[in-house]
Amino acid sequence: MFNRLSNNALKIIACIFMVIDHVGMLLFPQHEVFRILGRIVFPIFAFLIAEGCKYTKNKMMHFATIFSLGVIVQIVFSIVTGDFFMSVLLTYSLSILVIYAMQFMKKTLFDKTSRVDYKIISVLLFLTTLFFAFFLTNFKMFTGYGVLRFDYGFGGVMLPVIISLFDFSFLENKNPFITFMDGKWGRLILTSLGCVLLILLNDLTIYEMNLMWFSYLALPFLFFYNGKRGKWNLKYMFYIFYPLHLVLLEAIAMIVSGNIIF
Repeated sequence: MFNRLSNNALKIIACIFMVIDHVGMLLFPQHEVFRILGRIVFPIFAFLIAEGCKYTKNKMMHFATIFSLGVIVQIVFSIVTGDFFMSVLLTYSLSILVIYAMQFMKKTLFDKTSRVDYKIISVLLFLTTLFFAFFLTNFKMFTGYGVLRFDYGFGGVMLPVIISLFDFSFLENKNPFITFMDGKWGRLILTSLGCVLLILLNDLTIYEMNLMWFSYLALPFLFFYNGKRGKWNLKYMFYIFYPLHLVLLEAIAMIVSGNIIF
């Protein structure tokens, strides 16, 4: 009864609310309800990013696909708008890097045959990757230049990472606490905590902060997740849908406002 939504269903739901959010942002900025409903999107996709990192066999291809598309989208967006506000795909790319570094560290630390120097290197690699993500998402704090800004900031990078904290699927015998925290309820708790960090770790106005609390509307959808992919292979649907719907909505917004793209 409570396992009705597959991975595919969550993607479709998130895409629908993403369109609602961007329609509100570009065409009806005076109507807050569009942006409120849009807060559902990021936690759902963050959850799915964590799921992808857990089950994807070809990790390099997984990262390269999202990062490459993020770069392409970013180039087009920056040419059209003149802005260097980094796409959410690049935020997720940083999340994936940190998660894979964390997975490598976990496996090395729990491997009884691994040498001590390898264990130290795995920890340093994880900390370096984490700092790299923190540096990029807080570029202005470190350099004084506010040109480079990432969608959802460091809190956005960390949400999928927090959801993945108790992923010890490589262990044959897991204790009950780890099993619980990597199950449905544990991941819902981690998503809730991640949403708090998503809000607190970003330089938001009071208005934006109030909107971000509506991210918790994503939890009921995640509660009904059944852990299955679904009938169809929609693995690349979001990667295509994300830039396509943005281009269409941006074009409509420019036509309505009378602005010329180039």
